[in-house]
Amino acid sequence: MKLLDYYKPQTYKNVICLGRFDGLHLGHKTLIYKGLEIKHGYGYDTKLAVFMFQGSRSIGRLGRIYTFRESVERLKSEPVDNIIVAPETTEFFNIDKFEFLQTIKNNFNPVAIICGEDYRFGHNREGDKNYLKEFCQNNGIELCVIPLVKLRGEKVSSSKIKQLITEGKVIEANEFLGENYFIHGQVIRGRGVGRKLGFPTLNMMIDSEKVPLKEGVYATFTCFNGEIHPSVTNFGPAPTFSDDVKLVETHVLNCRCDLYGLDVKIDFKRYLRPNIKFNSVDELIEQIKKDIKSI
Repeated sequence: MKLLDYYKPQTYKNVICLGRFDGLHLGHKTLIYKGLEIKHGYGYDTKLAVFMFQGSRSIGRLGRIYTFRESVERLKSEPVDNIIVAPETTEFFNIDKFEFLQTIKNNFNPVAIICGEDYRFGHNREGDKNYLKEFCQNNGIELCVIPLVKLRGEKVSSSKIKQLITEGKVIEANEFLGENYFIHGQVIRGRGVGRKLGFPTLNMMIDSEKVPLKEGVYATFTCFNGEIHPSVTNFGPAPTFSDDVKLVETHVLNCRCDLYGLDVKIDFKRYLRPNIKFNSVDELIEQIKKDIKSI
């Protein structure tokens, strides 16, 4: 899979999925697999591409579901050949709807474009599916507009998933994603409290461009070295120890290995309880034991 600069022309043909792709949810997957179907009709020399922003300026105040790095890694497991990376510059955000599509046409030779029926583009989001249809008809490009993907009558969208994540409703968020919500990063030195209590933790920071996760304790899976382990994850400060630093602290069951510096992925299954201040260390230890039994 290749990352393509929006402003750098390519020579081969592409079937292009237009969207934000800041989190690979059921709607995005529908676009990709429709794109794959269309690509097969154009022959082996045609590539399947998705359009994606690199940063979080275009994504809204809550940030991204997945970081750009996480999104790219996630797309590697999908049948995507190319990612067209849009710059988050004033110049780019000021281009009008025609210039946006004309650049896509000139630089990426689209034989077909796929988008959702609510897709908007160009300065002030002035472009819509109707304008896109007219442009494609005038330029000999096949257009496929995908109806809204719904789950229990509600539209599957990045904004809905981000709302659920901020509320700690990861079970519902996972349903809209079609997979477990995850964070990915390098293990760092933490407070050292868990080890003293008999529950050693691996510790991470959540990237600032990601949607804020609700503070509290979660049932999780931790993935490293090709292995998946059940785990309990706390996100937030340590109020029992008067420490205000917000960390991801994960106790991995049946694992005593040193993971400092290792890249790990933590999948979130469900929210267990809020992060509270306990009256004593013994009370905290008993609660941790209950948390482990409940996963």
